[in-house]
Amino acid sequence: MTGDGSSAPELARWFLDGGKRGSHYDKIRSLIGALTRRDITDEELVSSLKELADGGDSDAQYILGVAYWYGFGTDRSEEKSREWYGKAVSQGHALALFETGTHYLLGIWVRKSSEKALGMLKTASGKGLAEASKEIAWVYYTGYGAEKSETESFRWILRAAGQGDAEAQTDAGYLYEHGEGTEQSFEKAAEWYRKGAEQGFSAAQFGLGNMYYNGRGVEKSYETAFRWFFKAAGQGYAGAQNNLGYMYEHGEGTEQSVEKAAEWYAKASEQRDTLATYHLGCLYEA
Repeated sequence: MTGDGSSAPELARWFLDGGKRGSHYDKIRSLIGALTRRDITDEELVSSLKELADGGDSDAQYILGVAYWYGFGTDRSEEKSREWYGKAVSQGHALALFETGTHYLLGIWVRKSSEKALGMLKTASGKGLAEASKEIAWVYYTGYGAEKSETESFRWILRAAGQGDAEAQTDAGYLYEHGEGTEQSFEKAAEWYRKGAEQGFSAAQFGLGNMYYNGRGVEKSYETAFRWFFKAAGQGYAGAQNNLGYMYEHGEGTEQSVEKAAEWYAKASEQRDTLATYHLGCLYEA
């Protein structure tokens, strides 16, 4: 029982409802948080989840599968984990399908089966799970579990991007920019980079900055390029830090400042960005 008088079943229901938001990894982190905050005892939480799972709640079944696999809030049991994953899969739970699909792909718990793996991953993707779409893209890109195909890989990356995944949106931008798996299109590249950038994804911000700097797919603008590089650099993206240093050094899109140029070159150099290290060396030499 928590300090505000909430019951264990109510907390379990609150957790399950909250767990439906965000990515797969957000849900795992939420699970860990719920079991470590000690709002209720581990036994009360697991008991409440079991009550919901026995009633057919696929979210509870999936979470119990995770809990038993990692030993969160209960003794670790692969057998019970498989049991609860299986129940969630039988109800078409997207995350359970995704994880069981990866198990078939890698041979975890079960005998490897690319056919079963792709079947489950595609079902999960059809339920809107971008993680599954990205996994399928990886399969076709590497040829691990299916015939290698850049075209198919791109198709699934584009699907994940359309499902709102910022990383996939960035990948789609890159693939359009370089014409890998699809016809080159700077306009579409900039469009997808922008979607990822507006979600705060640093690699997308860097990519969009480059598009503006070079005038590819958008009207050339050093000022706009500088703004996007600045956002990415603030998140520690080394390439953007190097580019900021260059723009400060040459006064492109901002007021010239050799001091600030050296500062940003140094930040990128500390991350072993060789180009930034070279630029910083040139400043010292000058």
